[in-house]
Amino acid sequence: LGLPEPGQTPPSPSAVTTTVLSLPLLPEALIATTATNPLLTRQLLASMLARKDKATPALADVLRYPMTQRNSTADFARWAKYFIAPDLAALSMTPGRYADLPGKTRLIWGDLDTLTPLPQGQRLQQLMPGATLDVIRGVGHIPQVEDPAAFRAVLVRLLAEVP
Repeated sequence: LGLPEPGQTPPSPSAVTTTVLSLPLLPEALIATTATNPLLTRQLLASMLARKDKATPALADVLRYPMTQRNSTADFARWAKYFIAPDLAALSMTPGRYADLPGKTRLIWGDLDTLTPLPQGQRLQQLMPGATLDVIRGVGHIPQVEDPAAFRAVLVRLLAEVP
């Protein structure tokens, strides 16, 4: 999530990172050769999963489709810029602002998530009064893919709480 730890300010991106991200076309070229490269889709998917066997060719095909749409690589490059070098002035980087979110928040997390590890979900829960955190065991970043039955059971239970 990129949230700073209590009492800390998140580090600013390095000069090299800032320079690379500001060069015309270079970020887009990097994204085209990695994140939106159809030859790497299945491997990138597997890197987010604890259960590697769930990175099936059929699922990779589904994930490739959006990358075939016009401007998808350029759009992804714009998003990746903020993922790599977060906007430190963004409201999402201010931990206290999470308490201002209206309504009840329900979080579903995989205990083996390496992209946004479980301690980040636990911290997010602490920042939002009344939030709940359901942890699905044995899955990574995409629990609905890795264990659809467990994810569905949690989701159906949470949806039943909606008035």
